[in-house]
Amino acid sequence: MDKNKVEFEALERACHEVISKILLTCESELCKHCDEIKALPSAAMAVRESILTFLALINPE
Repeated sequence: MDKNKVEFEALERACHEVISKILLTCESELCKHCDEIKALPSAAMAVRESILTFLALINPE
């Protein structure tokens, strides 16, 4: 297997872990604040999309 592909797959796994933690944190904060933080879900989704776009741009395939 190509070294770049292996490195990309490791980065991809790490990014998906970050996305998962961001979304879980967002959900937790919304619960703590009774859904009063209206911009939080949009911000979390924007971060998710940015990370996924970055991965798509650097994908060696």
